[in-house]
Parts: sequence; structure tokens; C-alpha cells
Amino acid sequence: MLKYKIMKLVSIVKCLLLSVACLWTASSFAQSALLLSNANVVDPTTQKIEFRHLLIKQGRIVDKLLSIPSDFQGQIIDAQGKWIIPGLNELHTHSFGNRGPGGAHNFVGTDGTAKLMLNAGVTSFLDLFGYEDELFKHRKQQQDGKIEGADIFTSLSCLTATKGHCTEYGVPTRVMDSPEQAIDVVNALAKKSPNVIKIVYDQHGGLPSIDKSTLTAAIRTAKKHQIKTIIHISSIDDMRDAIHAGASALTHIPDDKELPINIAELMAKHDVVSIPTLSVNTDYVDFIKNPEILATPLAVKLSTEQIRSSYKLDNVKWTLARLDELHTRNQLYYRSVKTLLDAGVTILTGSDSGNYGTIQGYSVHREMIKLVQSGMSTWQALAASTTDAGKFLGKSYGVNIGDEANLVLLTASPIEDIANSQKIAMVIHHGKIIE
Repeated sequence: MLKYKIMKLVSIVKCLLLSVACLWTASSFAQSALLLSNANVVDPTTQKIEFRHLLIKQGRIVDKLLSIPSDFQGQIIDAQGKWIIPGLNELHTHSFGNRGPGGAHNFVGTDGTAKLMLNAGVTSFLDLFGYEDELFKHRKQQQDGKIEGADIFTSLSCLTATKGHCTEYGVPTRVMDSPEQAIDVVNALAKKSPNVIKIVYDQHGGLPSIDKSTLTAAIRTAKKHQIKTIIHISSIDDMRDAIHAGASALTHIPDDKELPINIAELMAKHDVVSIPTLSVNTDYVDFIKNPEILATPLAVKLSTEQIRSSYKLDNVKWTLARLDELHTRNQLYYRSVKTLLDAGVTILTGSDSGNYGTIQGYSVHREMIKLVQSGMSTWQALAASTTDAGKFLGKSYGVNIGDEANLVLLTASPIEDIANSQKIAMVIHHGKIIE
């Protein structure tokens, strides 16, 4: 009898413990929920702004509510008077840090740049060449939860010809000089799961370049591994060859002549994406001619005094006449982007940050401004850095149910003025508020 009573008592205690555990789990789940209330939700896909309460759980948007549930027990952030946009994306960077004229630099490494990016509302970036082993390590450490900051995507290496572009920096890279070598190089790199494969095809540059057959072999091999390719180009002929070879995207635009409509239409026909990198092409001059660009609160936050000062005219030693000449030349880039836009080419934000004329994180905002100057609507420029960028990366970035909760709260509407993307009140990354 006593044994039976003891067994019954143990059973009751187990039941009570199980009930408490269940209650604790339910409470914990409720507390992990985040509600962004009273927000102007800016949706680049529908080009509409809705007044909603966004419910976030486990790193995703799970509902868009018209009213706040009376029994909601999670964290509520009152976003009254704020605009919520998807997190921004940088699709062409070299994440070692910043550098400027005259040897100015602030080398913070990929892990440091990842943190800087989040401060700029940039929740992911694509590194298109650096130290391969370091990029591989940092991406793995982030996946293991050991590195915070914006999500790291990377090509790991840069595939180029012997002594071609990318080899001049003293950073080890992968070279290929024949179709056979291209197949071997891409197969070897694919084992490390690069997010994209970057290939340099620059037939009219000052350095050696792979030929078209090598380019085609590399792209075909990448497709077998289901990896997208981004091709570095510098001429109209380069663009045409890369399109016919099956490239996923082209980065940069020709700097010798304005882009003809037939090339833009060819890109649109073959669904080839453009990452024009207007910032690296034009902001060097703009930083010098318009010092207020580097005096904005966000620019100051994301850079050092040494970097900003390096763009003073007396440090650069350029004449005003030379600046005006370069400024006039830069209009060619804007006209070429307008041609791409008119042809229906998908355009994404990538600034080529890490080079002169760029600031990590800040240049994504500058790129959107320049896209608008080229003829994009503010809606289109916002999509270029958010939802469209997400599609290219194979991610669901947006403000709708099921999208990853990478969001930026702004104090002013980016649709009224794209420069308002810099007025950041809060960043949310994978459902967590970033301090």
C-alpha cells in the first residue's frame, strides 16, 4: 500500500512538473514575440504604405495586424510616426574596411564591417573578393553564432586570368587561362559553397583577361553547381559576351561610352541583372566637391575623421577644372543606368565599397540616391536594395508574412525622399533589436 502511495505521489509530481514546463515554454514563446505597433509599413513589392502592427516570432514576420491582441504578452515597440522598410543589402563590397586618398585607412576586417553595416541599416552584404580563407572563416563563424553583424554572403575568391584584375593587390586569388582550367577552378571553389562566383572578363582593360571560351566554360560549370555568376566588365563588348555566355549578373558599367539600348534590351531578354556600382565611379568626385556629403550624421558614425579628411581638396591635389571635367564624365554613368532602367533590366545596389569614394554601409544609401538621380523612382531604388536584392540572394526579404524579420525603422518616409533612408531609428535583424 505504501509503495502504491509513493508511486502515485511521484506520478502527481511528474504531472505538476510537466505542467509547469509547458506553462514556462508557452510563456517563453510569448515573451519571444515582438510586435511593432502603429507603423507605416513600406512595401516595395506592392509600392504601398500600410498602417499595420507587425508581429514577429522566431526571426520572421508572422502577421500584419489591424489591431493589437488584448492578450498579447510579448515585447511591444511603438513605431508611431515611423516608417518600416526591409533591411538594406550591399551586393558589391570588399569587407576589409575603408580606405581613402593619401593612404588613409580604417581596416576593421569582415567581422568589424558586418557590425558597421548593421549600424547603417544594411542587414546583409555580398563580398566579391578578399582573403578567401578569412572570408570562409568569418562566414562559418557567423553561421555558428560566433560573429554578430550583417549576414555575410561571399564569392570567396575572384576568378581571373594570370596577372589579370584582382591579382594586382597582392591578395591570393584563383586564376584560369583555358576552358579546361576554368572547369577545374570552378569545381574546386564550389566545394567551399560560395554564395556566388565572381569572374573578371575585361577584354579591353590594361591587364590580361580570360577569353570568351574560358568565360563560357566557367559559367556553365557554375550552373551545374547551381551557383549564380557575377561578371566584372568594363566595356560594351564585355557585356555582350557575358550575356551570351549565360551570366547571372554584370557588375560595373562601361566607362568609355554610353550604354546603347540594344545591349540593355539584350540583358533584359536574358534576365541578366545589373549591379552598376555608381558610388565607386562617381562619389570620389562628389566627396571632394560637396564636403557636406561626408558631414551627415550617418557618414560620421560609420567612418573616421582620417577617412573623411582625406577627401579635402588640398589633400587630393586636384584642380577645380579637373573636378568639373570628371563630374561631366560621371553623367555618362547615370545615362547608362537610365538606359538599363528603360529596357526593364533588374538593377541592384552595390557600391564596390572598400575602394576610394566609398564608405562601408553609408555607400548603400548613396547608391540609392544615385539610382534616383539616374531616373529611378524612390520605390524602385528601395526595391533595388531590399526585395529585389533578396530575390537575387535567394532570400525572402520584405515586410510581408513569412519574410525574414530584417527591418529598419525610419523617422521619415524614404518614398518622399530616398535620402530619408539614412534617418534610422532602429534596426531589427532576424527578429532581434540591434543595440
